[in-house]
Amino acid sequence: MNAPSDRKPPITLCILVLGAVVVLCLVSAIRGHDRFGQYTYYVYDNGDPGHPGLVNVVATVAFFMISVISAFLAATLRRSPWLVNSVLFLVIGIDYLVRAHNHFPGGDSLARIAYLIVVTYVLRRLWRTHASGTTLTMVVAGFGFFFLSDIFDYLSKDPYGRGSALEESTGCLGGWCFALAIFGFAQISLRVAEPTAPEPSASQG
Repeated sequence: MNAPSDRKPPITLCILVLGAVVVLCLVSAIRGHDRFGQYTYYVYDNGDPGHPGLVNVVATVAFFMISVISAFLAATLRRSPWLVNSVLFLVIGIDYLVRAHNHFPGGDSLARIAYLIVVTYVLRRLWRTHASGTTLTMVVAGFGFFFLSDIFDYLSKDPYGRGSALEESTGCLGGWCFALAIFGFAQISLRVAEPTAPEPSASQG
């Protein structure tokens, strides 16, 4: 059964957030290609060494947001799995920001496996809760976008090309889908119950 409409992430909010991410990714890729001949110039750090890139930063914000909300859930609900979730996404966010997995052989493949394990962990946890349909839709969409990101990573040959930009953009969308899902779950779990109206006494006619 779905949660009441005031206890799940509003569909309008999901559309606005994900729409803004899509526009940002498109503009970044188009501007990078038009100005420098690289679709990924503004996506990650190849355009400006030492700067993580706009799309990369936006994705990192989503992962840090998930970590913060998970830590809040862990402290409020007294459930250690949410603390594990917080730590996992904090590590992913730091790795995404500094691209640590790119600094050793096979790091990209190991990072993909680690991300998939974490995503599966979150999917399993949220699917077993009484989450709303909107929340579960965001989880499935996030899983799908991460899967697309892996496909683009496998197919793309040019690190500055359209495929690489699509890889990072779909990963960014996946991160924000999960952020919206965690936000929706927090709404359901932490919402203060509304006081119920007192029942009329027998003396009242």
